[in-house]
Amino acid sequence: VVPRVWGYIPVSLYLKDRKDVIYTFMGIDVTRMPVSPKIALSLEEGRFLRDKDQRKIVVGRGFSKPFMVNAGDRIRFKNLWGEEREYEVAGIFTSAVSIYPAGLILAPMDDARSFFGYESDEASDLCVYLDYPDSAPALAGKISSDMPGLRTLTRESISEINQQVFGRKSGIFQILWMILLLTSILIALAQAFNITTDMKREVGILKALGWSVMDVIEMKSLESLTMGLLATFGGLAAAVWYLLAGAPGIKDYFLGWSQVYPDFPVPLCVDFNTVLLMLTIGVFPILAATIIPCWIIGVIDPDKAVRI
Repeated sequence: VVPRVWGYIPVSLYLKDRKDVIYTFMGIDVTRMPVSPKIALSLEEGRFLRDKDQRKIVVGRGFSKPFMVNAGDRIRFKNLWGEEREYEVAGIFTSAVSIYPAGLILAPMDDARSFFGYESDEASDLCVYLDYPDSAPALAGKISSDMPGLRTLTRESISEINQQVFGRKSGIFQILWMILLLTSILIALAQAFNITTDMKREVGILKALGWSVMDVIEMKSLESLTMGLLATFGGLAAAVWYLLAGAPGIKDYFLGWSQVYPDFPVPLCVDFNTVLLMLTIGVFPILAATIIPCWIIGVIDPDKAVRI
């Protein structure tokens, strides 16, 4: 059982304009807490905290970048009582998913207790590490029954809470996705059975020149396939550009109150299945809207088709 002491530090950033953000200041016991392998921190610069360190901190890239802080620099924080404390930046870390360490500052336990006004026997929470993680639910239930005043959270319950919160928000986009999918199918069907005069005349001329129905369908399919591929990859490129631009609007909606945290790049994740799905939605409706009219017109006599 390892205690932790942590709290929030409000800071005003002055870049293009003022922005009030919150950083998490956390005190840890580096001799007992397996921090690095558990939360996948990787140091980009400097070193991690060591035993007997005093007034040293390890900050995330979300802190060092806007404040232009490097390892070895000294920085001051003001606590709730207006007292300033100076710390030396021992190291700077990052992570594969930058949401977690964007606003995190790690410090020795005694420094965090002093900063937040905790006594030596007080802590914000307790981390319980088990030799057999499968027994975590049973132990959490035992702690809750023996000490009703404590709130017990397991790693799985935290993951489920996050999935529920973000799952509800992602459901809105799933509904929008289904509406767009249905719309594109309906448009493809409407276009497939909406045979225009120009298309009839074009197919009739091609047949009069000696083209077979399969030749016309093949040519039109190649034309539609080219258009679909260009449109799909153009849309994917626009989506990547929108994401690299910070995903304004969508990012704030997903983060909710967490947008008071420092800015961080949204992770870009594009896999083969996603690209294949986009190609399916972007290409097949256009092919259906082309092949069906060509086949219907193809059975009409060329002379009649040209005269229409």
